[in-house]
Amino acid sequence: MRSKKVIFLLFFIIVALLSSGCIFSDLFNRRPVIEEILDQIRKVGQEFIYQVIAYDPDNDELNYSLNEKPAGMQIESTTGLINWIPGEDQIGTFTVEVKVSDGNSFSVEKFEITIEDIFLTSIEVSPANINVYVGNSNTITSVTADYDNGSSIDLSLTDCDYTSSNTNIATVNNNGLITGVSPGTAVITVSYTEGGITKTDTVSVTVEDISLTSIEVSPANINVYVGNSSTISSISAFYNDGSNNSITLSWATYQSSNTNIATVNNNGLITGVSIGTAIITITYTEYSITKTDIVSVTIEDISLTSIEISPANINVYIGNSNAITSITAFYNDGSNASIGLGSANYGSNNLGVASVNTTGRVTGVSAGTAVITVSYTEDSITETDTVNVTVISPGGGGGGG
Repeated sequence: MRSKKVIFLLFFIIVALLSSGCIFSDLFNRRPVIEEILDQIRKVGQEFIYQVIAYDPDNDELNYSLNEKPAGMQIESTTGLINWIPGEDQIGTFTVEVKVSDGNSFSVEKFEITIEDIFLTSIEVSPANINVYVGNSNTITSVTADYDNGSSIDLSLTDCDYTSSNTNIATVNNNGLITGVSPGTAVITVSYTEGGITKTDTVSVTVEDISLTSIEVSPANINVYVGNSSTISSISAFYNDGSNNSITLSWATYQSSNTNIATVNNNGLITGVSIGTAIITITYTEYSITKTDIVSVTIEDISLTSIEISPANINVYIGNSNAITSITAFYNDGSNASIGLGSANYGSNNLGVASVNTTGRVTGVSAGTAVITVSYTEDSITETDTVNVTVISPGGGGGGG
């Protein structure tokens, strides 16, 4: 009877164990194997990535999870890749327990990860060298903070403090703006404090005086007629800081290479004397620095270009006369002049219809039309114009007398 009870009890235990899967797992399934994970040390804000290495003796598919972890830590369930970025409030040591399961059994592996605070190690200011002209300003462009975890960040310029080694040469404001005071060199010290740690870097500043580098005269070429004048329109002064300024013409001095061809006064007014070319040299001095530029001048003679007769058309009766009223001469300098009627020559293309005398008076001879050609010569240049003449018979309409 007792043996039956023992057999029954054993049977019951075996059934219970089988139903729990323990004996089945141990007898027919082997647990996953996890490679040892060593303890880790990281810095605040430094990304922690770790690949858990595990395998299953039965080649079963594995699932990864974390039984114990710090806030924010994640593990890929199918790959076992751990990812975490510790925050500033997570300084200290944390226990991590990794669980790897094949669906029937599992294994765990623990390790510790210690998160340390990061510390400022240095700052770097850019640019390291700055050139600035007296009265001008130039700014520090960036300040970079470097940390013991290998990371770095760009600081706001207003987060730093600035001092100049010589404020008589260069000053600096709270935004890193450096202003040149006088020629020379100075050192700007930039400091930044974080977590009770202060780091500095320096900028070498060279202050240069603004000085004249060149002048430019406009126009570069001038044409003038004999007896006429033309003026230089502007002088621009250029400086080593890239700026420029318009100079009053009377501040410069002027010299002609040939005063028999062209002269120039103290205000840059050029006058043509005779035909030819000359060079006008313009000189300007500022703070003991003298610069020059030149203007090429061509002097041309004034010459006749055309004449114009008025009126252009004349009607006259047979036996009557009508006069040309004016002759205007035009010149290459744009000027014009009235010419005496006796200074021109006249000719008719049809004397049987109309004749013309030496003062430009036209007489009708017979009914019809004729052309009066007027020519005028000046300095060996001859120009002509014409007048159309209509001669009318008495009683034929029109007229003039």
